[in-house]
Amino acid sequence: MSPACSKTISTSTPATARGSHVFTITGYSKHRSGIFSVGGHNWSIRFYPDGESDDIHDYISVFLELMTKNAVAHLSCDIRLVDQITGVPSPSVNRTAPRLFKQNHGSSLVPRNGCFMRRSYFEASDYLCGDQLSIESIVTVIKGSDVSRTRSCDNNYKICVPRRSDDVAASFGRLLEPKETCDVRFSVGGETFDAHRAILAIRSPVFMAELFGPMRKKGTKSIVVKDMQPDVFRAMLRFIYTDSLDTVDVLQGDDYSAMIRHLLVAADRYDMERLKLECQSILCEHLVVHNVATTLGLAEQHNCSILMDACIRFMGSSAMDDIVATKGFVDLKDNCPTVLVDALVEVVKVTPVAATTADSIPPPSVHPSSGAMKRHQIDTAPRTFSTCIPNKAEGTHIFDIVGYSQIKGRGHKEHVTSGTFDVGGFHWAIVLYPDPHLVLINDDDDNVKAFLELKSQGGGKVRAACDVRLVDQSTGLSSSAQPNAKEFKVFDSDDSESKRGSCLSIKREKFETAPYLVDDRITMECVVTVKKEPRVSRARPVPRIKVPPSNIMTQLGDLLESKEGADVVFDVAGVPFPAHKLMLAMRSPVFKAELCGPMREEGTEPITIVDMQPDVFRALLQFIYTDWLPSIREFEGDDNGEMIRHLLVAADRYAVDRLKLLCQSILCKNLSVQNVATTLALADQHHCGMLKDACIEFMSCPNMVNDVVASQGFVDLEKTAPSLVAEAKEKMGRFKKMSRMMESDAPQDECN
Repeated sequence: MSPACSKTISTSTPATARGSHVFTITGYSKHRSGIFSVGGHNWSIRFYPDGESDDIHDYISVFLELMTKNAVAHLSCDIRLVDQITGVPSPSVNRTAPRLFKQNHGSSLVPRNGCFMRRSYFEASDYLCGDQLSIESIVTVIKGSDVSRTRSCDNNYKICVPRRSDDVAASFGRLLEPKETCDVRFSVGGETFDAHRAILAIRSPVFMAELFGPMRKKGTKSIVVKDMQPDVFRAMLRFIYTDSLDTVDVLQGDDYSAMIRHLLVAADRYDMERLKLECQSILCEHLVVHNVATTLGLAEQHNCSILMDACIRFMGSSAMDDIVATKGFVDLKDNCPTVLVDALVEVVKVTPVAATTADSIPPPSVHPSSGAMKRHQIDTAPRTFSTCIPNKAEGTHIFDIVGYSQIKGRGHKEHVTSGTFDVGGFHWAIVLYPDPHLVLINDDDDNVKAFLELKSQGGGKVRAACDVRLVDQSTGLSSSAQPNAKEFKVFDSDDSESKRGSCLSIKREKFETAPYLVDDRITMECVVTVKKEPRVSRARPVPRIKVPPSNIMTQLGDLLESKEGADVVFDVAGVPFPAHKLMLAMRSPVFKAELCGPMREEGTEPITIVDMQPDVFRALLQFIYTDWLPSIREFEGDDNGEMIRHLLVAADRYAVDRLKLLCQSILCKNLSVQNVATTLALADQHHCGMLKDACIEFMSCPNMVNDVVASQGFVDLEKTAPSLVAEAKEKMGRFKKMSRMMESDAPQDECN
């Protein structure tokens, strides 16, 4: 016998480490995020609102920076901006192809091009809202390739079986459309919804009690559902039947968030734990300044402790002034003050420690996310976040000048200086020049000028701005003299020329008239803001809420076992099998015709199934309810193969297409000399074209053909189906011809 022509396979897969870091900036200027870890290296995000250099000052610049000293990494980076309204990251703005990345000579920054986005477009977008922005950086570190061991692939003929979840979701989705199998009706806000008691009962303990328990309402034509919108009930029904929120995902912005909140309330009402967790997970990942207080109140009301903790952590890492200004915060303070007090106590505990430089922040311990939701692009990667909060101090100094006329007319160099006051750890004063000031500013305007002056000595540089407000002498109220003129300037206590900054330039006729100048008295309210190094929180994992995988199939299996609500009984060789018409009709068009169509049998007598073993029918029912075959594992060796053959016959009989494909796939993988002829006959009899071709290809292998022809199965096949054998031989000839052509083109040692 000629040696077998072997096929082997090995796979090379790049070993990668992937992580995502969200950097939130409140009050933006040049900033660096907290340090986060991906692939054994430390990273941070650099942000330049006015561009990295003067020649690109019309752009914002965002870079990923390698912080680990003398490190070399092979990576790709995808930088995105987060919509502050929806919390959803943008499509990729700047994706960097994989390249070598070194921590030296300026190559520690990526991308090399600083033109991230034109500033005018950025500042008009929803990426900047309330002077806050969030940057998400997805980092993939490539560590090399993992090559699998070489393995045999002699039988590489495969039959594609649809994914279990896709098939079930499609079946359950179709079940909502026809009305003939529905047995309960709901009235919600003037709309009616037909459904199935058994499905609702297995998915919700509350529905179970309402529809099958002692509290059920007998003889009621329609169950009225109060305090719920029709769209919310429709989305909840869709989730009950499909475990999916696909009809909700098409909504945008506030409509999407509002629907998720309503669904959380509905899930809590009907004790649907997985839907409740899914809603919490979505709300957690869409937390922004304007909705965190509202979400906190909702979480407390419906006992969502993990979501409450996420809200508190978000509040502790964001600008509280912005949160306090939201309507949600005001409503929470008015309606749930105790919740707010408890939350603020926790906020104090989680508020990030100030850090003067990013280098002083130790890298976090990053754990993979446990979330698994299709709407998030990077759920498999660890996600961390840090927050940059402006570290500023603000103080107000009242400069009250009595006898204003007496300080005028002394010349343009003469001035009057306020008392010294302290803001941000520095000493300041206001210097007023009432006469035209020609020397310092070199203009001849008839303006009154004022300057903010740094009085501290040896304190280094500091950025500050001053807003001068004039006080109405009749009301005592102040208003900004130049509302749009407040600019931050760098003051240097060690440089005499950098100790002053202009803070007021106003026409004399406006300054020296009522209501500001009254009885020779004028009062200036000087609001000084000092900016220090921003406080950057430690990078920490993004709060995630673990949503368990879909459990609808487990619940359907429980329904089959419990027999709750069963409305049909089958008799198979004397063994009774209670079942549910709607499940059978949903999964099999043959059962649908028998149980719901014109050919249905009236009455309550068991339906007799002939020409089928009880174990096969039991496995068929299990697959119909759960979409898998747990009982097959009880059979060993030939018994297992025989069960699969019987199941293929049953699947063909009842048009359960996915089960039929699954059986073909199993038989295809387990072809042998002893069973290939029998399997070929089975495939031909039940119109399994792909399995039939697989059998013929297997029989065509030169080192197999003699043994196959000598097998009892082939001998029986020649007697019972000679035309099939003739067809097989014809195709075998074509396969052999193709095989010889491939061998002539291949290297001589490949089949050894």
